[in-house]
Amino acid sequence: PGDNRSIVDFWASGGTQLASITINGKPATASSEQALGHTIFRMDLELPHGTTTTVELHLVQPRGKGTPIVWQQPGVVPMQTSVELQNC
Repeated sequence: PGDNRSIVDFWASGGTQLASITINGKPATASSEQALGHTIFRMDLELPHGTTTTVELHLVQPRGKGTPIVWQQPGVVPMQTSVELQNC
C-alpha cells in the first residue's frame, strides 16, 4: 500500500559506457539505448512507501570539454546529487 514503481532514465554523453550500477548498495542492471546523440540508461525501480532509494551509476565517458551539466527533476523533497570528476 502506497508503494510506487517508476521507470528512471539517466541521460549521459554519447558513447558513455556503464561500468556498474547499484540500487541501495546492491548490484543492479540497466538497459541502454541511444537518443538525440546521448546514451540513456533505463532502470525499473520499486519505491517502497516511506523510504528513500539510492541509485549509484559508475560511468566511463568520452573525454569532454567544460563542466558537466546535471539536471535535477524538481520534487517535494529536493534531490541530492553528487558528481565526482577525475583527471583523464
